Amino acid sequence: MKTYYVARDGQQRGPLTEEEFKSQINQGEIQPEDLVWTERMSGWTEARTLFPDAIPPPIPNTTPPPIPTQLPARSSPVTTFGNTSGQGERSIVPPEIANKWNWGAFGLGWIWGVANNTWLALLTLIPFAGLVMAVVLGMKGNEWAWKNKRWESLEHFQQVQDKWKISGILFFLLSTIMAIAIVGSLSDMVIAIVGSLSER
Repeated sequence: MKTYYVARDGQQRGPLTEEEFKSQINQGEIQPEDLVWTERMSGWTEARTLFPDAIPPPIPNTTPPPIPTQLPARSSPVTTFGNTSGQGERSIVPPEIANKWNWGAFGLGWIWGVANNTWLALLTLIPFAGLVMAVVLGMKGNEWAWKNKRWESLEHFQQVQDKWKISGILFFLLSTIMAIAIVGSLSDMVIAIVGSLSER
């Protein structure tokens, strides 16, 4: 039966049987770079050359790298390309306002449109189409206002639209309450008329 000797840092261990040798490799007690000698070998050799299949592959690094102390700042198109508001289709809409709901445009429709040079908002004056246009204005209002009117800065735009937002929400709520009141009054009138007709 073959016996093996292992050397590391000038220290020798052994003799080990082949089973003991392979077991210590699997347990990590014998490293791939440890020197090994067995009978009929002219000199010491690394364990990885003697039993390449018994050496487990290196464990991949599963530890994430250190967190950077400072992330690179994401620049807005406004800071990268300057203020492009009021340039129509050539305007670059900042991501901070793109695809955000605009309550002022939704609630105040044509009034908001005139103040923000968005003439499409006048379509809210057309019966039935006005409701659809109000929703479209709510979705596209920020983009259209940025493209159609010159603003001092992104912050200025946001401040103005925040004021429109308060007015738009209040107008929407008042309109909804009035509509409910009108429908309630009409239903009371219809009930009274039907009641008087049924008495005859």
